Amino acid sequence: MTRREDTLRKLAVMPRRDSTQQRQARVVSVRAVRSGGRATPFAVTPPFRCGLRPAMEAHPILRGVDAETAGLLVHAATHAALKRRALVAREGEACEQVVVVCSGSVRLFSEGETGHQVAVTVLRAPAVLGVTECMLGVPYAASVEALEAVRIITLPREVALKALGRSTVLVRNLMGDLARQLYLMWQRPRGLTVVSMRSRVAQLLASYAESMGLPVERGTRIRVPLSQGDIANDLGVSLRSVTRAIKDWMDEGVIGKDGRHVIVHDLLRLKQEADAQGTCTWVHTSDQFLKIGLPLLQRGQGEAGEPGGESGGK
Repeated sequence: MTRREDTLRKLAVMPRRDSTQQRQARVVSVRAVRSGGRATPFAVTPPFRCGLRPAMEAHPILRGVDAETAGLLVHAATHAALKRRALVAREGEACEQVVVVCSGSVRLFSEGETGHQVAVTVLRAPAVLGVTECMLGVPYAASVEALEAVRIITLPREVALKALGRSTVLVRNLMGDLARQLYLMWQRPRGLTVVSMRSRVAQLLASYAESMGLPVERGTRIRVPLSQGDIANDLGVSLRSVTRAIKDWMDEGVIGKDGRHVIVHDLLRLKQEADAQGTCTWVHTSDQFLKIGLPLLQRGQGEAGEPGGESGGK
């Protein structure tokens, strides 16, 4: 053994003298999830560490929920950081937890016997998934894959159901969130028959640009790597059809490429093509329900004379 190897060995076994804050933030266990045949490691941290409580309490699903119910969820929560392409859930597997997406975005997809994948929807943080399966006691209806580096919080099924039984506000928040997801999914089959393939590609790119776009010089850069093969898989169409549409828009200056990322130079033109035969939003986030659906529910409660808060008059 060389002197350098001996020194490295000694350093590896030396006790760490971290501060209390560093010890709390350190990863306490490492698991692996299967992603495309490769094991993708992700770190799991215990409750109340790495800012878990603020991240959980800031999530839209806990808006207006009483402190006791929120504390119940936070205490049982587990925080995880996943790499891009990590598999969060697999279609057909038992659903034992609700997954709260705190940052990043995930893709829900269904896979056929031939291995062909078709996207169901895309969830951008803040979002939540697995609620329907947990309530019905059924396996995951779709597989879930991280489109980029994400941070999630997992809640055990029993704890999530207990919290739903205690808080009508939590039920209202999740009901509205699921209602919007369901509406978007209903739009998808309709688009297969009344919307042209070119319009569907435009819808996908415009939705990604609006929901996951970063402003750059001369346009909007979609932060998620997106190849033509990814677009074809998501839409369930041939690669040749996607390639033709992408080439036309690149020649016209509507979109461009930056490595594996798409830059939308003319979002208005893309949205016009998307809306030519109907529109369909691919990306869902819980914030959208808070901006649109929640005020309507609260207004309805006010008109009916019902309390809008958790502790309203009994």
